[in-house]
Amino acid sequence: MENPTKINVIFTTKEKGLEVEQTPVFLPLSFNHYGLNEVLNHLLDKDPPLAFAFLIDGDFLQESMGEFLARKRREKTLSVEYLLSIAKPWHFKSLLHSDWVSCVRSADSKKILSGCYDGISRLWDENGQVITETPSHDGPVKSVCWAQNERFATARIRPLLVTAFLNLGATLCLSGADGNIGIWDIEENDWTIEQERVVRKRKRNEPVEKMITKKPIYMIQGHSSPCSEIIFDSKDSTVGYSVGKDHSIKTWDLITFSNVDNRVTQHALLSICCMSSMSLLACGSSSQHILLHDPRICLKSTPVQTLKGHTNFVVSLSSCDINNYLLISGSYDSLVKVWDIRAPIRSLYSIKRQSGKDHTKVFSVDWSDFFGIISGGEDQYVQINRVDDI
Repeated sequence: MENPTKINVIFTTKEKGLEVEQTPVFLPLSFNHYGLNEVLNHLLDKDPPLAFAFLIDGDFLQESMGEFLARKRREKTLSVEYLLSIAKPWHFKSLLHSDWVSCVRSADSKKILSGCYDGISRLWDENGQVITETPSHDGPVKSVCWAQNERFATARIRPLLVTAFLNLGATLCLSGADGNIGIWDIEENDWTIEQERVVRKRKRNEPVEKMITKKPIYMIQGHSSPCSEIIFDSKDSTVGYSVGKDHSIKTWDLITFSNVDNRVTQHALLSICCMSSMSLLACGSSSQHILLHDPRICLKSTPVQTLKGHTNFVVSLSSCDINNYLLISGSYDSLVKVWDIRAPIRSLYSIKRQSGKDHTKVFSVDWSDFFGIISGGEDQYVQINRVDDI
């Protein structure tokens, strides 16, 4: 006879080394994620216990199983996926600028590089102190990236030209509002000095760093409208991906400088990042969604998955190197969202601006192994949020 207060639960997971036998466990419907955590840690014989989150039909369980199933068709056996939970991000530090912060990059460095609408690129140390201020351009800095040997590159906003770029090794790519993509070789031997106007905190006899420029080695006719962003494949530097306001995702062979794949979506695409361990491209769109595409699949217009939750344009994305399933997004809705792509229905966390300016745009995000979640925006701050025990 069926017990209306209990249900058979089968636990499944993609977490390596944390699997349990997929034998149904008869559990009370009143159990929420706390009760399921106790059961699962008992099955795993974990001491001290681990903290898990639970997914049913791709949605996080945030209530009792009975309340969850009341909104759905009652099942005789319930499949529950468990994954290691991450703690809520906490505010560590905010770094004030004199104007909007358009871009932030940390990568593997223990330094933060920021670009600002005041035309200055700033390098910050781990204590939040400015190391270098470089008046890079006579207008707002649109994008920054790390180059070789602790150098960095910047791009500016000009009338009808907005650039975004990322480098890998000795090659740098740049995309613009004319839809074209430029390729640079950034070896040191043939740079030309443009000018010396670096303002730097330095010792008395220390030489001033020089700002130098270089012409592209190749220009590619890329998109039919502004190209929003271009990235390298993190496993293969001869492959690049770009997105544009022409709704397309393009794959590039950077040896032959040719377009080898083109996917057209329903909306303008504003940002892209590579989740290489999952073989996925995450693309932020004007539809307020994040589209996950697998470049290996021939279904060119159909995303593998869609992450929904923002209420304005998604203009920046960054993945976590420590946990392959985690992704952050920055949006004009003033929020930075933390996602686990196994749960597409809602984000794990939403991070507000610590400045209290909740109606200001977020322009750029970066997930740093050292600093945590870094974001910059219209409130004139670089905000750092730490995540414990990923």
